[in-house]
Parts: sequence; structure tokens; C-alpha cells
Amino acid sequence: MNPYNILDIEKNTPKQEIVQAAGRAMRERKYSGKEIAIAQKKLMDDISEAAEAFICFIDVGLFLKTCAVDSETEHISVSEAAPALTYLLGSEDNS
Repeated sequence: MNPYNILDIEKNTPKQEIVQAAGRAMRERKYSGKEIAIAQKKLMDDISEAAEAFICFIDVGLFLKTCAVDSETEHISVSEAAPALTYLLGSEDNS
């Protein structure tokens, strides 16, 4: 659920406009009141707003191009690529 889409606002919108956007969204009835309230709450809190901005506006295009796997590329399983773990969290005697 993208709170920016629900409230039809842009990134870094002032809090007063977020409240106004929530009112508009309630009148439009495109989303439920619960969804609108959650979106408004997420964007009114500075920390959760920063997290939502990161999640909703990050450009992953270059990352996806870099990580694209060709269908002809050989796949290596994790067990082959990583060495086996001998000891976990020091629960065994390492001597």
C-alpha cells in the first residue's frame, strides 16, 4: 500500500497538505477510511515518512539491470558457493 498514491500527493508534502489530502481522499471514496487513516499516520510521522519515501521512490532500474540474470547463465547454489559452517555461536568447544 503506497500512502502517496492513496492520498494522491508527492514526496516531501507538508503536514498541513497531508491532512487536506486525507480529507479529499475520504470524499473521493476510492480507498477505505482505514487505508486513508493508515496512509495519513505513516506520512505524519517523520521517521515512517522517510521510510515510506525510500520504499516508494527508490529507483531500482539500474540495480535490476545490474542483477539481471541471463537465462543461459549457469546457476550456482548457495551450498556450493559458501563454505560449510563448522561452529555456530561458540556453542561447541573450538579447541
